[in-house]
Amino acid sequence: ILIAMIVTNTSAGTQGSLEIQTDLNTHSNGLSAMSIAFFILFSAIQVWAVVRTKKEINEIEKIEDNSRKIKLLENCEFYFDLPVYAGLAGTVCAFILLNFDPGGSRILAYSTTVTGIIISVLLRGRWLFPMKKQIITGGENE
Repeated sequence: ILIAMIVTNTSAGTQGSLEIQTDLNTHSNGLSAMSIAFFILFSAIQVWAVVRTKKEINEIEKIEDNSRKIKLLENCEFYFDLPVYAGLAGTVCAFILLNFDPGGSRILAYSTTVTGIIISVLLRGRWLFPMKKQIITGGENE
């Protein structure tokens, strides 16, 4: 991504003239378009992971046999970890982007990882643990 800066040229007797300078390594305080695009991409992956996990949970809830439900819940642990994996992939991509946008890349790395961890914890707390508890206790309320 090229970042255009207007620079006043005061050297070589051309005082007051304007020229456009493009620089791939310009350090800015804000996020670059590339960092924003990657954040949107990894946010979309996080949303997909939540939707996919809910779909798996809905399928398992339809099953009557509790021992089979428990086995399927153990098998679908992968879906509850998908947001973390997506966050880690975002971190790797952010390290690659570090050459182009140092400030934005760090924000991208932290935000994708933290978002993935938070979403994974919320998925487990909202869907996995209550379902396992209901199966184990036989639906009894404590």
